[in-house]
Order: sequence, then C-alpha cells, then structure tokens
Amino acid sequence: MTHPPICHPEPRALQRGREPPREGPMYFVYIMTNRSKTLYTGVTNNLMRKVGEHKTGTGSGFTAKYKLDRLVYFERFEDVHNAIEREKN
Repeated sequence: MTHPPICHPEPRALQRGREPPREGPMYFVYIMTNRSKTLYTGVTNNLMRKVGEHKTGTGSGFTAKYKLDRLVYFERFEDVHNAIEREKN
C-alpha cells in the first residue's frame, strides 16, 4: 500500500521530539484524515497531545466516530486569534 506524499514534513520531526525551542505560547491549525479521506480541521496548543487523542478516539466525538487517525497538515501560529481565523478559512 502506498501512502500519499506528506504535504508538510514537520509532523515526523515533532514525533521525534525535535520541535524547535520557542518562547511564549504556540498554536497549531491541523488537518486529520482517515482511510475514507474524511477531513477534520482543529486548533490546539499541543499538537502531539491532540494527534494522540484523535488516534485513540478521545480527541472529539467526531474523530472517534470517523476514526480520524492521520495528521496530514499543520501550521504554527503565535497568536491564537490568527490560528482560529485560519481554521475558519
């Protein structure tokens, strides 16, 4: 089985604990999917924790119902308002 190319290479680096040091809060807009290609977009201040919650079905009712278990994209933001605005667009 072949997987689609990763559109943003950083998730693997984050999984290995290579997240760059930062000062102050950081927020992420992310997109999860499943085998059926259902998409879910969210905002979090802890991407690794949130992806883990989604993969185990504890992230939200929607992700548990649709078994969204693959992170396909994310962006970083220093301002939560900008992250929320991006999620809506």
